[in-house]
Amino acid sequence: MEVQDRYFKPMDYEQSHDRDIFVPAFKKVLDLESRVNRINKNQGDVSAISDLGGMLRGDPSYYHKKQSPATAVLVGANEAYPDAIDAIAKYTKKNLDDFFDLFGENDFLNLAYSIPLYKKDNDEAHNKFVDLMSEVRALREISKDPSKMEQYVREKIKECPEWLQRELNLTGDIQGLFKEFGDIVNAKLQKEMYLEVIDKDGSRKLRVDKNRIKKIVEDSLDNAWDKYNDETYESTKKDIWEADLRSTYVTIARMAYPKEKKVRDLDKDKDAVEREDERKVIGMTE
Repeated sequence: MEVQDRYFKPMDYEQSHDRDIFVPAFKKVLDLESRVNRINKNQGDVSAISDLGGMLRGDPSYYHKKQSPATAVLVGANEAYPDAIDAIAKYTKKNLDDFFDLFGENDFLNLAYSIPLYKKDNDEAHNKFVDLMSEVRALREISKDPSKMEQYVREKIKECPEWLQRELNLTGDIQGLFKEFGDIVNAKLQKEMYLEVIDKDGSRKLRVDKNRIKKIVEDSLDNAWDKYNDETYESTKKDIWEADLRSTYVTIARMAYPKEKKVRDLDKDKDAVEREDERKVIGMTE
């Protein structure tokens, strides 16, 4: 075994789309995350420390020899993890279209709620979508704090006609008003995310506008890359990459992984069946 083969190695992100490379590489990232979480919850988790020793150093007993095995292994894992997700993110960027080809309507819907979205210069429709999504996300956070809920409601009341302001101020139902104002914002966002289509039976129904959301995500990423490329300070570029770009690509990779794994497993099963058929043709029993 070569020396470098003993140690944890991030995937080759220059690789073109290849499930046989991506699926095992992302599985390593998930295993790394799960073992770190276990040790953070229980520093005496011998099994998790052994697993990370094998993954990081090629030796399950490596970190057990340290004075503080849990501390030592977490240092190693925290050093390896950024390189691992950097590689996943860069691979995802290179092969984004292949991942998006696997996404259905609900995947794009979930993605829009899960990643940061950025405005574009001179694109009113794009920016309207981003503003509404930002407000929906803000409402989720505000809902956790009664004082912020009240402040939000008071500000929204000021936007209403004077007669309605008087009525709303008299009722004082902060939670009910917060839900009512929130429903209005959510309805506006839904209108941006869905298309009305006519079904085979002639009935009308709403369908996720997959292509619209895909373009919003792509344009948002393009704009973030423009800002990244415009920046001259390397420290700021690093911050943009980690907070605005890498996080998005890793989220996409997390969503793509179970789909990629399923296709890969089906392909392997298909190959196994074909080999079995070939054996039967020549008279083999197994």
